Formats: sequence, structure tokens, C-alpha cells
Amino acid sequence: MKARIKRLQISPEAFLHIMSEDTAWRVSKGVPKGARLRGCSIDPYSQTMVILIEHESFPEVDVNTVAPLLDTEFERI
Repeated sequence: MKARIKRLQISPEAFLHIMSEDTAWRVSKGVPKGARLRGCSIDPYSQTMVILIEHESFPEVDVNTVAPLLDTEFERI
């Protein structure tokens, strides 16, 4: 089985920092318009949050392999 997914990884510290500031943040690069959230978990090895994103523009990958990393950038708005 194949899916058009990529993974976004973020450290719990970075996530907490983004969520606890009085400033709004957005992903400025990497997540295309119309992308859908397909899952989220904690990677026990790297201790990062793993967020699976699906979009029709992503290449198909076998669901039994590790999804490619999504190159992203965050910015304050």
C-alpha cells in the first residue's frame, strides 16, 4: 500500500515554546495548501513529535517505510 505522506518532526521543547508565547506562529514553508493531517506520535528514539502530512503533490511512498522528512520553516505573524 502506498500513500502521499511526509513527516514533520518537532521537539517537544520547540512545540511548547510555540504554544506558550503570546505571539502567533505559522508554517511559512513546506506544508502545501490543502494538506491533511494523517497522524501524530512521539518517536521514542529521537524524542520528537512526528506529524504525518498528506498531500497530492508528495511522491508516493510505501506505508511500511519511514516517510520522507518535510522541510519546513516557522515564522511569527
